[in-house]
Amino acid sequence: MTRERLGLWLTLLIIFCWTLMPIQGFDIWFYLEIGRHVVEQFEIPWSESFLGTTEIYAFGRHANQSWLASVVCFLFYKAAGIPGLVLLRSLLITAIAGVTYGNCRLFGLSASWSSLIVLLGVWTVRGRFLLRTVLFTDLLLAALLSLLIWHQKRGDENSFPYLPLAILMAVWTNTHQGVVAGCVCLFLWLFTRKFPWKTRVLALAVAGFATLVRPHGWWFPAFFTDHFGNHQAISGVLEWAPLEARGILELAPLVLIGALAFGLCLKRKVGPWGNAIIAVVFVFMAVRSQRAVGELLPVLVPMVASFLALREPPRRLQIPFALCLAALLYTGWLGEPLQRLSSLGPKYPKGLTEELPADHGQIFNSYEFGNYLVFQQKRPFIHGITALYKEQLLIDFHNILNRNPKRLELLERFAVTEVMLHHPTQVDSTEQLVEDLFESDQWHLTWWDDSGLLFSKGRGRDLKAVTPWRRQKWQDPTAAKEQLEQMIAYRPSAVALSLRGILALNEGETELGLQSLEESLKLDPDSYSALLAHGSGSFQIGDLDAAERSLSAAVSLAPGAPIAHFNLALLYLRTNKAAEAIDQLEKVLEIDPQFPGAQDLLNKAEASR
Repeated sequence: MTRERLGLWLTLLIIFCWTLMPIQGFDIWFYLEIGRHVVEQFEIPWSESFLGTTEIYAFGRHANQSWLASVVCFLFYKAAGIPGLVLLRSLLITAIAGVTYGNCRLFGLSASWSSLIVLLGVWTVRGRFLLRTVLFTDLLLAALLSLLIWHQKRGDENSFPYLPLAILMAVWTNTHQGVVAGCVCLFLWLFTRKFPWKTRVLALAVAGFATLVRPHGWWFPAFFTDHFGNHQAISGVLEWAPLEARGILELAPLVLIGALAFGLCLKRKVGPWGNAIIAVVFVFMAVRSQRAVGELLPVLVPMVASFLALREPPRRLQIPFALCLAALLYTGWLGEPLQRLSSLGPKYPKGLTEELPADHGQIFNSYEFGNYLVFQQKRPFIHGITALYKEQLLIDFHNILNRNPKRLELLERFAVTEVMLHHPTQVDSTEQLVEDLFESDQWHLTWWDDSGLLFSKGRGRDLKAVTPWRRQKWQDPTAAKEQLEQMIAYRPSAVALSLRGILALNEGETELGLQSLEESLKLDPDSYSALLAHGSGSFQIGDLDAAERSLSAAVSLAPGAPIAHFNLALLYLRTNKAAEAIDQLEKVLEIDPQFPGAQDLLNKAEASR
């Protein structure tokens, strides 16, 4: 095996391993249901919204464009479950990187610098590594550039690869609506190079007609008029929002290298200037919309490589560049312990769905739960693809959530009998609805777990002893302990185990409390409340090593929580680490200058140094 090939395989292996992480995001469940429908029923659910509320809001026959990508996702899921989806995502990202590496080499950049610049590109777009059908667009975008670069290297302007282009665009249009990004890239490529007008017009016509080669292809243009004309719905979709300052800053290393390389070529009055235009357009689109950030890997990286190839940096810079890149990869590592890769995060309402009555009616659900319910073949009120539909459904959803006078009327109109909500946070209005349902005589809190709460109308359990969303979790410790024991025996969850642990510590049952908290942390290692309680309990019994591990983890998870810093300071004082204690106490006072006892303890710590 040549050194170049070995370097390529090592680069791809690093990327594959670096991107292994648990499945995140919610849209994947919608794609899986479409894929299952195609595979098992041999038809594309083209106009199916999978909503239980209404079909009136659906687009029509051009709604579910990503059916082919959905089939691929479902086949991987059917073959290997959640690990199969983890594998698919890393394979897609690695494939994008591999084709991009090939494009860098086609532009003439050396193998070593191609590997380094591709790794930097992967780091730059790491925030877009959700398993979504847009990854297929990124892969096909890289393939489109391969086709165009190969044609350019042949030097035959009169013989354009129309047939491969048509096949590529036809596959793409059935995979993801991001085929439009391919049309943009093709347009920029054709009009920044010396092609005959006939070739330009014919190539764009072939690509345009190929995007219609799919079921109900004539509806494709209407997708954009409906989708982007739906301003109220689109405005609430995070991925269409502009990049924030931090996101723009993370693009800076790759953009800066490209700008420097372009500047050097400009000084020598040589260079593929059209590539600079393509790079600027795609950077602008990425800044304008988070959705387009992922396209920087297959597009911006080879454009930068085309300028670096004309005046390649000295080899002596490769080692410091690689060291800086290694630091970036280490600090931005996305991987997780292998045992967590096959698990669903606590945010997916698996347990809540299993607790639904067999004869349940319409479910009113938190927005992010909808796609999971779709895959469980429970028609939700709303789901994560709802931005594709008319905005009235979102308006009705918010009117129910926000104590609107129409709430009761809407619940009756949609025949809602179950309400499934995530645990309230300080940044949403879910707590209002949770409180109203909990205090209502008509609704019963029938279950809660790590993902959220399930209410049923007029039937089922009525869990009253513990209120996990409130600051004061219980009024009657005896009743709370009994309820928690029953819930844990029936279906254990990290939240229930954590609350039982905290309750036991409060009651002086330290051994039981710590045991419950440790079981809770096995299910959810990132629970701030469990880590804080475990650290405090371990400190009380003198297990200072365990206390430091838990409290340090709690501080990392919630750096703005003064109590975690304060407790960690107490531990440092106990272990004669005055400097570390002072640092923690200063952070406490920076967050809350009036925190009880912090200033006095800081004075004592400084005096003891």
